[in-house]
Amino acid sequence: MEDNQRTPQTEPGNSAAERARRRQMRRRVRLFMAAILGAMFLYLGVQLYPLIVPAYQTETAIRYTLADGVQVQGVAVRSETVLASPEGTALGYLVEDGSRVSAASVVAEAYASQQASQSRARELSLTRTIEMLQSSQDPAQTSQGDVEIILAQQQEALLELLKLTDSGRYGQVETAKRELTQAANRLQVATGQVTGFDDLIAQLTSQRDEAAAAVGQVNYLTTPSAGYFSSTVDGMEGQLTCEALDAMSATEFEELLKAGITQTVSGAGKIVSDYKWYYYCLVPSDQVSRFESDRDGAVTIDFSYTDARQVPATIVAIHKDDTTGQAVVKLECTYINASTIDLRFEEASVNFASYTGLRINRNAAHIVDGEWGVYIKYGNLVQFKRIDPLYENEDYMLLPVQSSASSEENQVVLYDEVIVSGRDLYDGKLIE
Repeated sequence: MEDNQRTPQTEPGNSAAERARRRQMRRRVRLFMAAILGAMFLYLGVQLYPLIVPAYQTETAIRYTLADGVQVQGVAVRSETVLASPEGTALGYLVEDGSRVSAASVVAEAYASQQASQSRARELSLTRTIEMLQSSQDPAQTSQGDVEIILAQQQEALLELLKLTDSGRYGQVETAKRELTQAANRLQVATGQVTGFDDLIAQLTSQRDEAAAAVGQVNYLTTPSAGYFSSTVDGMEGQLTCEALDAMSATEFEELLKAGITQTVSGAGKIVSDYKWYYYCLVPSDQVSRFESDRDGAVTIDFSYTDARQVPATIVAIHKDDTTGQAVVKLECTYINASTIDLRFEEASVNFASYTGLRINRNAAHIVDGEWGVYIKYGNLVQFKRIDPLYENEDYMLLPVQSSASSEENQVVLYDEVIVSGRDLYDGKLIE
């Protein structure tokens, strides 16, 4: 009997061996393509590396001031009187911190609610805007002949605004913005773009009157005596006195600094009765001699993380601990304003001198043939210039400021491109 069953035939290309061969071929193709892409990326990397990571890093020689000082920690002490809060839930201050006030001066208003406080703030803001608009259309300042003057005022106001924001003095930004807006408004009137702002002034006056009516009952905060006003109370008023700190040892003073502000008190502000105030600081044993050898006792203080910089001071006492070698140094200050009146526990640099010159990175200095100098990039050439620093610290050197090389000892001039890092540097080398 004929067997009708047949052995299945394998289709061409479907055998296990053929499939394995194809997988191997695909693997080779992938490896080949990966090698090609890798070579391309390597080539691009070699070409782009000099552009992304330049062979020579430079810094421009610019005018700069460096202080020679000692880093300390300390506490500010003043003669202070806390002002009790008047009746009301919200305060609106009428005097800026650091301002000199006489006895019985009104320094703040107290409102019955936060909403009333917001209404007063809106009233004052609208009043300033109205006054600005009235000044903007003053005929004496908006004649066509004054266009050049107004343009100059607008540019000056813009530069001042940029300078303030750049330096972080945001408290003065609002005034600068108002002056810039006023100059722009005057320009519109002077060039005939608008005839005036009477309609807008009338509208804002109506809004201002509505805000004033919503303020309601107001109580006032007055000063009990003359002095310098601050709206900030930290709880240490009356706790820190010169008598108490003068009697402390260096160890006790160190414990005080570690404890920091420990009191809590409520108050609407304070009056500092005397323009003289004191900064007590803890000086490490290896730096005490610098204070002891300061003949005239005159220093300046840069308080860290604040706007209080270059505050003049005088060394009035040095209490040295014979056991630890540390000292509590008492500095008298007579410079009081918004930046200094609220200082309390602060880090600072007590500076004995300051130097101004061309700032050069210390990493740029080299000794070549027994001469100290730096390499500069001049076009596509490397030049060696001798230096004789005025002052140096662990990071920078200061050289005499000059716009042309008038000295053989100092050849670096303002805005030279000083090479901070590079390989195989020598005078006259061509930079590719």
